[in-house]
Amino acid sequence: MTLKSTIATSTAKLAKMGLNATKRSGSSLPGKLAQRLDPQILTHLTEDKQVILVTGTNGKTTTTALLSEMLRTEFDVVTNDSGANMEQGLITSLILKGQGKDIAVLETDEVYVRKLSPQLTIDYLVITNVFDDQVDRLGSKEQTLQTILAGVKHQPQAKLILNGDLELMHEIDIENHQLFFGKDFANANYKLHDVSIGLNQSQLKINDTALTAPFSGMYNMYNVAAAYAVAKELGISDEHIAQALRNFKRIEGRQEVIHIAGKDVVFNLVKNTAGFNATLDVIKLDNRQKACVLAFNNKPADGEDMSWLDEADFEQLANMSVTRTYYGGMYQKPLGERARRAGFDELIEFNSPEELLGYIKCEENDVVHIVANYTALYDIRNEFVKLGVIDE
Repeated sequence: MTLKSTIATSTAKLAKMGLNATKRSGSSLPGKLAQRLDPQILTHLTEDKQVILVTGTNGKTTTTALLSEMLRTEFDVVTNDSGANMEQGLITSLILKGQGKDIAVLETDEVYVRKLSPQLTIDYLVITNVFDDQVDRLGSKEQTLQTILAGVKHQPQAKLILNGDLELMHEIDIENHQLFFGKDFANANYKLHDVSIGLNQSQLKINDTALTAPFSGMYNMYNVAAAYAVAKELGISDEHIAQALRNFKRIEGRQEVIHIAGKDVVFNLVKNTAGFNATLDVIKLDNRQKACVLAFNNKPADGEDMSWLDEADFEQLANMSVTRTYYGGMYQKPLGERARRAGFDELIEFNSPEELLGYIKCEENDVVHIVANYTALYDIRNEFVKLGVIDE
């Protein structure tokens, strides 16, 4: 690296030490400072590595974590496992995570593939899926896909790993080599089949390889298939992939289970109609009588257009042995109206995570499913950490 890059890197590390000392968060600040000192810092941090970008509407964080775990069995890997998936967050991760001498696996916001492209050489671009999401920021799913692809149109060496079960992926007009994973697409290079979904783990096959995934949800099987495809392209053995799945730890907020007053409390992150309805398929597998928490904000990070909640299948959730539902967040009033239209039996407002915690402690059911979008989920989770009910 250049002297300028070295100074920028050192400054970012000092900034992180300062944040830690004052017990403040800020996954992007060190990267912001580094980039200000060296506008080419991202190029310098990745110039000696293979670069894999993981993007798409849903599943970016899980796929990135799965792929990183698989590749670590044979490579030195750096990744942005904090979930900070925009430019300055990526720089922070590359600086603070030891830089990984072989491969960088980077979860990337859909808009930022194009913005990152001039600064690094992309070896693989994984597109998990593309659905309508944050339409006020991203536009239609067709527009979202074109925004992503703009990032590799001038990088012909980049291989595309695509979800073959989405018709949209077969309309791509680009010279880059394309490989497909999927369950329904007959010509998938990495064919997902013999899937058996359980509440806590699932069985699946990809081509001829039988695997056990340590989580539920058909959508997560696609995440496994996407990660498997890249791992195999890079020569990882099936034995090492199976080992990585055995070692995989659930990511916070994504089917994460904590225990409060003898109850299982399950965090389920949802961001759009597709994610909401897929999460219901997982909750449906839990046959216990349950309480439910609905929490939604409409901050810019969530997308301010929340009209998708009208299309989400609240009616199905209302019929899943849910005896009591708590609802809150910035979008509380329209959320309550939507839940009432769906026929929920008992609806209770909460106005703070602390108030919600009190309700959960008194809850008579053995399980509470929290269904929330990004900022609402972390408002609750972070406060639960402060209140001492989640250890970190």
